[in-house]
Amino acid sequence: MRVHTASVVVLAVATLGPGLAAATDWTDDKIVELARSTPDASVPAESPALRDAILHPVAPDGGRPDSFFAALAAYYDANHDGRFTSQELDAVIDAYAARYADLLRESLAKGPQQELAAQYRVKTWKMLQKMVLLRDTLKQRNEAEWRYTPAVASPANVAWDKEHTLSGAADFKERVCAASSKQPVLVKFGSTQCADCMLMEHTQGVRVAAEKGGDNFALYKLWWGPNVPEENDRVRKAEGIKSSPTFVVYRDGRRYPCGFAFVDETGAGLESCLATTLKGPASTEAPACGAGS
Repeated sequence: MRVHTASVVVLAVATLGPGLAAATDWTDDKIVELARSTPDASVPAESPALRDAILHPVAPDGGRPDSFFAALAAYYDANHDGRFTSQELDAVIDAYAARYADLLRESLAKGPQQELAAQYRVKTWKMLQKMVLLRDTLKQRNEAEWRYTPAVASPANVAWDKEHTLSGAADFKERVCAASSKQPVLVKFGSTQCADCMLMEHTQGVRVAAEKGGDNFALYKLWWGPNVPEENDRVRKAEGIKSSPTFVVYRDGRRYPCGFAFVDETGAGLESCLATTLKGPASTEAPACGAGS
């Protein structure tokens, strides 16, 4: 796959000078801002400097657990042989980098596909970011491959997802705030552009965790971002959610944040969160559920 880039983008990164792109932790916003701030000019359609910038995204806060890397490797390993080699990973990274460059060009060009291209650009960037993190983790551990246990992901349960997906402030207040006085409620807040969330949807880990939890807690998902009601975005902001995925336990009408967690195909990953939030006396210092909405 070839990288076709707008001349404005290529010029923007090229003016940084040799080696500077590779030395910088880049965000999607930084590349877009740089591209928009540089006047157009006739330059080559492909640029090593741009490629270096795309291949050096800023690392996500907090890193990722090994269970996440195993799910990532299993998802992208075309051989499904339990060994995702660095060569295979590099090929996937190259393909995503080329796709990101195409979407960057399309999202900067005025036209009917501009907004859609921007949405997919951000989503592609987030996944590229995680794959580069896996590459860097392998290098740090001096490993040539990521080993995982091949497994068939649980099939999606459309009915369960529909029943356990929240929509809007009224639904949130009824099924989370009010219901938490009778039973703890665990909510997974996730962006529709979130790479971690996409993998958890693939493995069905959140549903498995809910089934394992039984009557100990109810579990719901609230999505925000493109292609979901804007009201959901207001709900997550009112609940203090700034990153994705974020898990929060609600009990007796109050909010007990757990923060980031990755739930694998066995439903594991929430143990520390649940151990500290499901039991014990309610805290009057904990924020009230729905107080900001």
